[in-house]
Amino acid sequence: MKKLVVSAAVLLLALTGCTAEPQEPVQNTAEAPAEAVPSIDPGPIELTKGEAAERYLQLVCQGNVNIGNFRAAVQAGEDEFLAGGAPSADALKAAGAESVRLKRMQIEIIDDPYFRWPDPVSEQLIHIRSSSMAEVAADQSVMNAATFEEAYYVNYPVPTAEQETAAQEIRYQLGLDADTTGSCVGYEAALDEIHAEMLERNEQLAAQKEE
Repeated sequence: MKKLVVSAAVLLLALTGCTAEPQEPVQNTAEAPAEAVPSIDPGPIELTKGEAAERYLQLVCQGNVNIGNFRAAVQAGEDEFLAGGAPSADALKAAGAESVRLKRMQIEIIDDPYFRWPDPVSEQLIHIRSSSMAEVAADQSVMNAATFEEAYYVNYPVPTAEQETAAQEIRYQLGLDADTTGSCVGYEAALDEIHAEMLERNEQLAAQKEE
């Protein structure tokens, strides 16, 4: 009887296949956890003298380049205008518009509490800021001028003694070259860059607070 049962079992295996097919491993369909977004230092960050020197050039050099463009635009049409002509105001208006844009960004960077400048520099930056703020209205008048003559005769505010010396005092404190042209090579678009970085950092900090 036992032999019959065994034979039946053997026959059943022959009909269904002698070996069972291997089962495929069950795949884990659970999603991998999202990588944690690295947190950033909420600040404020104390700038070393070297870091402050680098950031100062980033702050002012793009504006210095535009001052050169502004003066070049005046000179390009000045002789014709003074001789009774009516030169195009386009280049001068464009320089005025760019000056408005750059000074507004510069003021925002100076007001940014994320970085702390060395005390002698922060005191002088107040004068840089006030000078930029005072000149924005005149830049807007140039930007909106209908003619070269109108732009040419826009009056800019007379700087205070502190505003006149602030830039060179900062350069002295930070050990920077007094040459505002040569020292700015390579920083021609730096203000746009650090302003974009500031906006991105502020967004990240805001999101970080909500987590």
